[in-house]
Amino acid sequence: VNKMIFERAILLAKIESVYGSNPTPTAADDAFITSVPVVTVIGEHRERNVARAGFAMPGGINIGQGLQVEFSVELRGTDGLDDTPPKIFTLFRACGLEQTIISLVSATLTPITSHDGESVAIIVNFDGTQHLILGCRGTFTIDFNNNDVVMVNFTFSGKYAGTHETAVAFPAGTFADTVDRLVFRGASLSLNGVTSLVFENISFNPNMNVFRRPGSNDASGTHAYSIAGRAAEATLEPEAVALATLN
Repeated sequence: VNKMIFERAILLAKIESVYGSNPTPTAADDAFITSVPVVTVIGEHRERNVARAGFAMPGGINIGQGLQVEFSVELRGTDGLDDTPPKIFTLFRACGLEQTIISLVSATLTPITSHDGESVAIIVNFDGTQHLILGCRGTFTIDFNNNDVVMVNFTFSGKYAGTHETAVAFPAGTFADTVDRLVFRGASLSLNGVTSLVFENISFNPNMNVFRRPGSNDASGTHAYSIAGRAAEATLEPEAVALATLN
């Protein structure tokens, strides 16, 4: 397989107004700078144990239950105080986070408790082969490595359709790539009230539990991919301190 084909890729994502309904992401407004995405079919194989004249096993059936896409995005902010949140908020909103905008002051994200929070439609195009994945919800990790660009690693799961893969011309994306990437240094950390720890790297993982909800009244056999819970954790390796400071 020609590796070049899989490195020529573009990813589009747009919030769905109705779950599983295509909001038609466009390359002009909804393109993201990402690592090369990885698209995987989530499914199972069904054997067919039927009577037969010979010893050969009958062909089974592969059942598509969902589609998964994994990619990384550089964490970015905005270049001014207006009412437009950072573009990456589109992806975070489909990971169990709610967006709040205070005009000309701030744009923040807050965890919510809802199976049916917002979702995104994702288009991945590999050199003219397009995958359309609807009803995507997911989770992420954030890696803060010293003096390095901060990366957010997303994993989304969405509904399966046999027509998810089609031949579509490779689009020319507009990325609005004018804001500097966030480089991790000079951060503050408070751990159990201690603010003097010397540390190098830290990672954050909300551990969103995304699960498939079977639905036989849906053409895909899946009602939705929903978020059932989270078990947030952070990982870091600080320098050792006296027991009196932090035991």
